[in-house]
Amino acid sequence: MPQDQKLGPAVAAADATFSVTMHSPRRAGEDSGVSPPLTVTSKFELEADLEDPLIRREIERVVGQDDFLSAVGRLLEWGDVAADPRIFSPPDQVVVEESWLSDVPAVTVNNEAGRPIRHLSRQESRLQWEGLRMARLRSRLFAILLTEALVCIGSTYRPDIDEVASSFLAQFVPVREAETFGRALHYFWEGQHHDAARVALPSVEAVIRSMVRSTRGDSYVEPKGGRDGHESTLGALIRMLPESLPESFRWDLAAIFTEPLGLNLRNVHLHGLAEEGVGHDAAIILYTAARFTLITASPPDDSQT
Repeated sequence: MPQDQKLGPAVAAADATFSVTMHSPRRAGEDSGVSPPLTVTSKFELEADLEDPLIRREIERVVGQDDFLSAVGRLLEWGDVAADPRIFSPPDQVVVEESWLSDVPAVTVNNEAGRPIRHLSRQESRLQWEGLRMARLRSRLFAILLTEALVCIGSTYRPDIDEVASSFLAQFVPVREAETFGRALHYFWEGQHHDAARVALPSVEAVIRSMVRSTRGDSYVEPKGGRDGHESTLGALIRMLPESLPESFRWDLAAIFTEPLGLNLRNVHLHGLAEEGVGHDAAIILYTAARFTLITASPPDDSQT
């Protein structure tokens, strides 16, 4: 059952740490060796004061005093996690001017362990990285509020696992996946955040695969050029989602689950790499699972054929 929990001011800092290695161009006459890299690390200490009156009122509005399903419905009004954070915008002081990127011919983005993720040699790719960096920053702020809201909903209504599972049932969320999401949310309320994330993630992929198959008929990649046949990866599935879904939602899924420069929650958790901020990750995963209930498919219009 949900536990009564009180979350004070929360800090999301570890996941907002990036190091950027910039390789300076060689001048004429210099040897062909690699120029010594200049490494810049940007770290944002992001604190959301959950006792702030505006934040408190919004969370109380979402939780309400009626019933569990209504509270979930109000929570889903918050919209996209990374692409459209409507509840909490980063303060001006954490939005760092990155125009210097346009003057750097090559940028290597490293993860928190200092391992290179991607080499960015074009202006377009550097702008993409900047967009993903800010999306990741916004996601962490969003997750702080989301975690508090989910905890308060659980402690206010204390729904049993059957009621929670039924709240996830939808056109693309069958009973098996709904029950899985229900168990995961109960794990979250019990403080078992690792279990919540690891239980929910395969079902997130199953739902996305179901949406792809509903429009494309199949998600299997046939053998070709010496490569074995295989099921499409989650990243490929997200790219295959129908364009009838909002672009911001499709971008949100990629930034949350599969983009190495984003949160990349699927790989982080299913490869056993998660360390800090697991509760916030689980909240984002479960919130996204709940958003699947908003998606429906209409039968083809025969009059247009």
